Amino acid sequence: MDRVSALRQQLAAQPSATAVLDQRCIALTGGRIQKIHAVRMSASDAPHVQDLEQRLGLSAGECVRVRHVSLNCENIVLSNAWNWYVPVRLTSSMNAVLENSDIPFGRAVHELGFRREPLHTQEKDLPPGVVFRNRGVLRRGGDDAPIAFVIEDYTAAALP
Repeated sequence: MDRVSALRQQLAAQPSATAVLDQRCIALTGGRIQKIHAVRMSASDAPHVQDLEQRLGLSAGECVRVRHVSLNCENIVLSNAWNWYVPVRLTSSMNAVLENSDIPFGRAVHELGFRREPLHTQEKDLPPGVVFRNRGVLRRGGDDAPIAFVIEDYTAAALP
C-alpha cells in the first residue's frame, strides 16, 4: 500500500483527524511531542462551500463560524484545515477553546463523541505541497446533528 493510501485508510478509521495526526507527530519526534497544535490563520479568504447551510442543517437564526488553522507538529505542517462550525451545537467552553486557543477542532469537541461523514477526497489539481484534500461533515454523537463542515489539506509530512 502506498503512503497516501495508508494515511487515507488511517483517517477513514477515525472520526477525528486530530488523533491520526497526533500519532504522526509522535512518530516524527520519536515520542518527544505527543500532540499537534493548531496555528490560527486568516479566515478572510475562506473558499465558497456550495450548500453549506443545507449540509449543516441550519435553522433560522443559527450562524456559522469559520476557523482556518494549520495543524503542526512543532514547526512541521501536517495539514491545513477549514472548519465551518455551528456554535450553538457546541458547549460554551468548546466555543471559547476554538476562539482563543491552539487546540485542534477534533480535540476541542472530542467529548461530543462525534463521527465523520466523508463527502469527497480530491487527489488532483491541488495547491503545491498538498497530497490530497478531504471534505466531510462532523456529526454530534447521540443526535447525529451536524456540527461542522471541514476541508482538510494533507501535506507529505503527514504521510506514514
